[in-house]
Amino acid sequence: MEAFGVRFTVTDNQRFEALCSLFAEVKRDKDAGRFRDQTEWVRFVPDEIKGQFVWLTQAERERWLSVRDSTIICIPNPSQQLGSEWNFFAVFEAIQDGDYEIVECVPAGNGIGEMRINPDGYPYGGVGPYIALAEAFGFTVLGVNECGKYESREELQG
Repeated sequence: MEAFGVRFTVTDNQRFEALCSLFAEVKRDKDAGRFRDQTEWVRFVPDEIKGQFVWLTQAERERWLSVRDSTIICIPNPSQQLGSEWNFFAVFEAIQDGDYEIVECVPAGNGIGEMRINPDGYPYGGVGPYIALAEAFGFTVLGVNECGKYESREELQG
């Protein structure tokens, strides 16, 4: 994997197609420089996938939005993000805030998919939200390229 991004198993073609459709919508917004309201992302995620995310209550969401702009955001290493639970809206906030171009979500071999990005600088925000999406859709992350070098799952888990 030469491109920055996440490589994962594809065990269900319908789920992969749904992930690629979601990815294309996120790319459309990122390319336009205008993201839709966060609540609109819910309709692009199949119902059976939604349970893989943490859902804040309306009060928790409002509280977070009131402090978000003044909160320091820590970007953990990919090894710390494998198997993590993500707040649904945080995935899209992280993508929106990331300093990179979204490239593509494509098959990359038999039973393998990749979500690819092109960083504009460093730090650019990391591949965490893509790890979260791959895992939420039921796929196993095989490895990532976050810093210009591919690291397999085994290397990440050390």
